[in-house]
Amino acid sequence: MIDRDRHLRVLQRNALSLAEWYVLSLIGMWPMPSDKVVQFAASHGEGDPRGGVSRSDCARALKSCIDKRNLRVVDSRYRSRLKSLVPTTSLGPIYGYPNLGDIDFTVSGARLFKRVNRQLYGRQSAPSTMFEQVSTNAKRLFFPYKNDALQVMASLGKTTSSAHRVKIRRIGSWCVYWWRRYRTGFCIIVSNTKGKRKC
Repeated sequence: MIDRDRHLRVLQRNALSLAEWYVLSLIGMWPMPSDKVVQFAASHGEGDPRGGVSRSDCARALKSCIDKRNLRVVDSRYRSRLKSLVPTTSLGPIYGYPNLGDIDFTVSGARLFKRVNRQLYGRQSAPSTMFEQVSTNAKRLFFPYKNDALQVMASLGKTTSSAHRVKIRRIGSWCVYWWRRYRTGFCIIVSNTKGKRKC
């Protein structure tokens, strides 16, 4: 249950409008082209107890976030820079890098989003605690937290057919996006019995 007044106070303390937060939250889920940002950010407010926002509100919020250097349009130079920010010893990003022309966080914008998100929802807050990567022969599920991985592992053990192999392993440093990084985690691999796949 969202405490509307507390959330709005948190946003105010961080000099963010509600529309700006909806825009940042959207990019926190995935980068996307600017025209899609305005459309989907406006839809985020529908039914939200904190209040709704219009497309024009979100268009202004997107411009404001770019002007404040919290977001930017990805070009080839910036994309190369993002790759240099991910340690070579780290697994990922499992969802890859943003496409050219996408709206994505700047380094300071990612830092702001994570800080405000923790203030609103707590330290383990995230749009998802499971991240899925699918290939031809296997599906890999990544988890920051052990309990979530064990619960899914138990469920898979009951529902997966004999044509598939399920195993879990602890992993070291990994990231979902270039800015969402974890020191450790867990990977569940669901693979065809004929194929082999490693994290």
